[in-house]
Amino acid sequence: MTTYRALLNVDFTDLKSSQYQKLVAALIQAGWIYIETSAFIVETQDLALVWRGVELVAKQAAAAGQLSALTYHIQSADSFAQGLAYPAAANYPNALTQIQAKPFP
Repeated sequence: MTTYRALLNVDFTDLKSSQYQKLVAALIQAGWIYIETSAFIVETQDLALVWRGVELVAKQAAAAGQLSALTYHIQSADSFAQGLAYPAAANYPNALTQIQAKPFP
């Protein structure tokens, strides 16, 4: 079954703190996890929960202040823990060692 992992970052200029706090509370009540000042995350099999976060920000942003930054990242996978096989990785058995040996730019 497909799982969705979504990250939301939202920042405001001229923040109206009570209205921002209301947005934070609504996101938490909708199932999002508050991870720091402007970041929220959710991992779910319910894509509607992901879109609900987008909806809440869209509806409350104007009340919370002047939106200065908004980033959504939504990723889906059958297994985040297992990931996918990358067959070409076998062609480069020493890739980690070789790249780490390069000077940092």
